[in-house]
Amino acid sequence: MRMQTKLLLFFVPLAMLFAVGMSLLSQQVVLGVIEQEVVKRGLDAVSATVQKPAFLPGLRARDESQLLPLIQTLVSNGQGVYSLAQDGAGRVIAHTNVAEHGKLYDDPLTLESVYSDAPVYRQIQTSDGPVLDVALPVWDTASDSDETFLLMGGASSGNRTRLGTLRLGILMLESRATASRISKQVTLVIALGCVLFIVMALLFNRQILKPIHLLAKATEQVRQGDLGKTVPVLSNNEMGDLAASFNRMSQTLAETSVSKDFLDGILNNMMDVLIVTSLDGRIRMVNRSTFTLLGYGEQELLNKPAGHLFEGLSLVGMMDGTAGEMRRDFEGHLIAKDRQPIPVLLSVSIPRDREQRLSGFIITAKDMRERLNAEETRRQMELQLIQSERMAAVGTVAAGIVHNLRNPLTGILGFAELLKMKHPDLGEVDRILSSGNLMNTMIENILAKSRHKRTTEDVDINRLLERELEFLMADRIFKRDVNKQVDLGEHMPSIHGVYTDFSQVFGNFLRNAIEAMTDRPTKNLRLSTAQDKDHVIVEIGDSGCGIDPANLKNLFQPFFTTKTSAEGPKGTGLGLYMSKRLLDAHGATISIDSTLNVGTTFNVRIPIKPPQKVTEPS
Repeated sequence: MRMQTKLLLFFVPLAMLFAVGMSLLSQQVVLGVIEQEVVKRGLDAVSATVQKPAFLPGLRARDESQLLPLIQTLVSNGQGVYSLAQDGAGRVIAHTNVAEHGKLYDDPLTLESVYSDAPVYRQIQTSDGPVLDVALPVWDTASDSDETFLLMGGASSGNRTRLGTLRLGILMLESRATASRISKQVTLVIALGCVLFIVMALLFNRQILKPIHLLAKATEQVRQGDLGKTVPVLSNNEMGDLAASFNRMSQTLAETSVSKDFLDGILNNMMDVLIVTSLDGRIRMVNRSTFTLLGYGEQELLNKPAGHLFEGLSLVGMMDGTAGEMRRDFEGHLIAKDRQPIPVLLSVSIPRDREQRLSGFIITAKDMRERLNAEETRRQMELQLIQSERMAAVGTVAAGIVHNLRNPLTGILGFAELLKMKHPDLGEVDRILSSGNLMNTMIENILAKSRHKRTTEDVDINRLLERELEFLMADRIFKRDVNKQVDLGEHMPSIHGVYTDFSQVFGNFLRNAIEAMTDRPTKNLRLSTAQDKDHVIVEIGDSGCGIDPANLKNLFQPFFTTKTSAEGPKGTGLGLYMSKRLLDAHGATISIDSTLNVGTTFNVRIPIKPPQKVTEPS
């Protein structure tokens, strides 16, 4: 609980108790003072009546008619409600209420006033309200000169005769109202004084606590690593000495310690994961790389058990097989927030404190995904290279075989032409010529696709696509089941580039389209060419399975493939990647429009004006 709150809890009830007590006391004092004033006023009025010449003779004679006017005048002058004269036994001689004449009063006030030698007063309750009854004993004393006078207290009564008692009842309503009004004013003054006292106490307390608050704030900043933080010295007393001592301590820490901000900056800029735990496995600190890699927030990890971050490993189990307190570079997995395992290279050490006691575990982890991906990429490239070398060897052998076929084919076609000239009516000769020309076309297509030199030339895009289609006729599914919709534009301009690059690209697109329709009941292949002002446009569409929109952004990444089977991926994931690189080298662009279970269309725009130099695709 803060000091200011404690002071409030202490002073407010104390001030309230003081205010209530003083209010009650002041009310009693004021009421007593006013009562004494009323008593004095009543005694003065009663004494003045007794000293009137007609009063003592009337009292001696017990003459009501002589006393009644005097006591009625007394009631008027003394602001009373009643007045009466009694004899020494308490019997009423005269009363402003004439019905009371002759009655003998034996109430305690009457008895006290009858037997008292001094004036008596007491408050009584009547139907008119509270009344102060003032009673004055009346004495008859004869001197040498037969002078009669009144004695009231203090003198000896040995040679005096008690004639009776004169009483006056004064209504106290107005006096009590006055007392109440004065008491309220006094209470208000006391309350304002208490409030002022509390406010002054709080201000004084704040003034005292200000340097303490400054010290507490500065201490927290030092705890957070702001070494060298100082506070102003506001006084020359003990608080000033404390502030000066704090400043010296902070400066010494700044000169001799490494700041927390400096260490945090180093740890949070580490590329590797850092996790520090206690001996019981609770996480004490992690760096920013940990949050980034695993997807957790700070509060989700701190002071939580670390075991759930390591797949199949405990902190103690990590040290198995090592005799020391450090284990370097062993493979494992960290579990991300989405429960996905992340392959990492782990190192673990067990630090000791100043007393050489084991204090916990320090775990560092290096993300191995890029390295593993690179190794997989290298493995795939090695396999692709081996496959390419095999295909190149097969292509070289096939090209040699095909080239050697041209000589006997030329002889066959020549002799067939001679035979037709000699025997024009033989229909079989036309079949020989047709088959020979078809075979000659196939040989030219194979030789065109097997060119090894990357030389630029003017390429007839329509003729290239026709050759690709003719080459695919060797596939029975393509020949029989695929509905081919070919619309090649007329008078298409030639494009300048490497023939084999375009042959590889469009051959790959056509084969992908055919494979996408393998399980489709209707197989429609669309192939068209067109031109605009600056480009030749080639579109290849199919009615295949389509491409998931989530996969479109990865379609041209190396080793990414959507061709799968029960045994795993069917393709190498390099076909579209290489096609994109080859087209980029010629300044061409590719766009894809695909809908799942409807089909896919590849749109290739090739500039008519060739780039200044066709780059070598890497």
